[in-house]
Amino acid sequence: MEKQEMVGYVLIKFSEAEIDLLLIALYNTEKINLPRVKSKWKKPFSKLIKDLITIKNNIVEEKEKQI
Repeated sequence: MEKQEMVGYVLIKFSEAEIDLLLIALYNTEKINLPRVKSKWKKPFSKLIKDLITIKNNIVEEKEKQI
């Protein structure tokens, strides 16, 4: 899979608490074990978790810079 090129910017308004809640929901959804179903359905959730963790880390870094 090729790395995607960033085309534009999007403004997403989430607080840190909302990001944490969303991550918890995604973790729980990803951990569901569905019998007789291949685990391909988990890939979008895993990618979204990674993206949200990156966003959260960026927020934390920016807060540390302001201190």
